[in-house]
This record gives sequence, C-alpha cells and structure tokens, in this order.
Amino acid sequence: MILFRRTLILLLSCAFALAGFAQTNCGNSGAPTFVPTLTGAYDLGETLPIPNLASTGPTPTVEYAITVQGNPATDGYGDAILGFTTASSFSPADYGVQAGDRVCLQPVGYDLVQVQNMIDQIFNGTFFFQPCCNFVGLVVPDFCPNLIAGGITSGSDIQDLGDVLDLLAIFSGNPNSTVSVNGFIREVDTLNVDAADLPAPCGGNSVPICYAVAGSLTAGRIVCYDITIPLSIELSNFDVVAERSTMELSWTTLSEANNDYFAVERSMDGIDFVEIGQVLGVGDSFIPTFYNYVDRAPLYGNNYYRLASYDYEGNVNYSEIKVAKWESDMGFELLTVGPNPTKGDLEVIINSPNTNGISYQIQDITGRMIQTGFVESVIGLNNYSLDVNGLNNGLYILTFRNEKTIENFKFIRN
Repeated sequence: MILFRRTLILLLSCAFALAGFAQTNCGNSGAPTFVPTLTGAYDLGETLPIPNLASTGPTPTVEYAITVQGNPATDGYGDAILGFTTASSFSPADYGVQAGDRVCLQPVGYDLVQVQNMIDQIFNGTFFFQPCCNFVGLVVPDFCPNLIAGGITSGSDIQDLGDVLDLLAIFSGNPNSTVSVNGFIREVDTLNVDAADLPAPCGGNSVPICYAVAGSLTAGRIVCYDITIPLSIELSNFDVVAERSTMELSWTTLSEANNDYFAVERSMDGIDFVEIGQVLGVGDSFIPTFYNYVDRAPLYGNNYYRLASYDYEGNVNYSEIKVAKWESDMGFELLTVGPNPTKGDLEVIINSPNTNGISYQIQDITGRMIQTGFVESVIGLNNYSLDVNGLNNGLYILTFRNEKTIENFKFIRN
C-alpha cells in the first residue's frame, strides 16, 4: 500500500511546482521554508481578500492551498491542507476555520496537461505488447482498477488540485488521512527513484519531477490572517412599539457567534437599567434570525429598552437604546385572576397606566349585584386580594372598570 501510494503520488505530481519551486534541479531539495506574513485580523464569516502572490511563474495554473497554523497533517510534515481556491477572495468559514485560528494561503503552481497526459499513457500505452495497466499492475497490484474505482478513467478526469488531494486520500488506504504542502513536496523528492520503475511509454521519466527552491512564483511566500471572535451578534434592527397595555419589542440578527441569550433591560430614565426578561439565542448563525419580547407591565410615560447579548463565557454586548411612550389613555389590563374555582380569596393582578384607581363589581348569573368596591392603583403592576368567602357556591362574573377600560372575568365559588 505504501509503494502504491508513493507511485500514485509520483504519477499524479510530475508537473507540480510549489510557490518558490521550479523544475530546474534534480536532487533532494527538501521541503520549502517560508516565513508567514500576517496581513491582518478578520471576523469569522467575513470574506478575505487574496493578494496576488503568484502573478508570474513557469506553470500555467496557480491555486492557493488553505491551511490553519497548528492543525497538523497526518503526514507529519506541516499543517493539513483544508482545500484550494483560485478566487480573489474566500470565506474561512467555508473551509471549517474557527474563530481564534490563523488561516494561511500558499500559492501552488502546476501543469495539469502533463499530469493528464501521464494518466492517459497509463490507460492507453503499451510496453512489450502489453497494456501499460498490466505492466504497472505487476509493480503495484490493481493500480488501474483502483483508479477506475476512484472515478479516474482518463487524464481529463483530473481537473484541479482538489482532485489530486482526493486521490491522495483514497489511495493512501486511509480516506481520513490529510496531506500538507511540504509533505507532498518531500514525498515527490524522495520518490524520484521510483520513476525508474516505469518505462517511458507508460508515463515514466518522460516528464521531470525534480524541484528546487528557485523563487519561480512572484513573492513565493505564505500570507496568513488571524480569525477573530466577532461580536456575539450583528444586529440589523431593534424596534419597540407601544400597544394598548403592553410594549412589543422585536429585533433581527444577521449573524450570531457563541450567542447564549438576550437579556431585555428597561429603564425609566435611560440611565439605570434593570433586566425584565430573557430570550434564548441560537448560538452560531450566519442567516437572519428574528426575535420578539412582550413587556406586559410597561411603565407610565417613557420606557427605555436595550438588549444585552451574553455569550457562553458570560461576555456581554449592549445594543443601542430604544424609547417608546406608554400613554394613560391606553387603559388598564387584567392580567390574572385565580384560583378558579376558588374556596376563598381571589388573587388579581392588573397592569395600570395611572393612579386613578379601578372600581369592581361581582354579579351572579342572573345579573343580580352581589358586591361592589374600589381599589387604589399605582402605575404598573397591581396585586389585589378579593374576599369572596361570603358568596354562595355558584358561577359569578367579576367586572373591573375605569373611564377607559372594562374587563370581565367568570369564576366559580365552591
């Protein structure tokens, strides 16, 4: 299996040139050593620009190998290749990069035409009147069948470095293996001698595979970006609307990172805030997420609100402050009455916009007035206990009223 993998690397890699490498010398040049150049810090989810590191060179095609520093490949020769890109920009999140990583780009020059020609030679060539596949099979058993099983039946099936990277994983005998750029070059350097095992008609030494540090690609260096932990949320809007007896809060996030929950905070002066509720976040997201919260006991007059987003480590970010006015002519709201049925007192909670007080009455199902009364009110929540111990068992209607509002509630005395 090791010989098979090495021979495959030899066959598929004959025309590759790493940034800073050219097909100029034969001999063991070793792996390249470049000092990474840090270009800046970016939030996870941002699109990163790719500087033109390889504008010229001896190879017709250049791709950029994407790696993360400190994420070693299983070949033991450097950081694992996460993927390749030919674009002028890329998104680290698309390649599994995490916040806190340092992602690096390294230009790799190559000539697919020569690689494709070698694969075609293996499938179509002959040596001593035998198909090259048969001959190669004597050196590496099932070489061509394994290529076919991997979807390779001709040179045209190899289109880019991603195809080569997949092939290396398939034919290494471990689909989960990973390869570094330096490890790839080292293997090519050490496997030059294996080319002698294949005759020229079957894709042998017809194309040199020697590499040397020659600065053949412009700059010939690695660029890196620090991927920072973004703000826990990217808030696109935050609105507060006054309703009859409540305040309706709504907000939208465009992205979230490590976002545990939102604390909804309220103030009467825009300075001193208290938490009045919580809404769970989604953790990590790069799509819009919509939220809402209902303040069922707003303050009379101006209500100031802000959102505090907490991550899983307890770090907090605050939104801008929104203000909305709750007017007294919006009336009161009967929030709860209970227990129902009741054997004694009724516990009542009312949200009042003013201090005008609220009258109440209790009627039986025939409409006969049983009890009347008046309760004082404060702005906000009001808790009352109504004594109904003197009522006979049966169904009753409790009514609260002021100049703006009438609220009815049916209860059972048993």
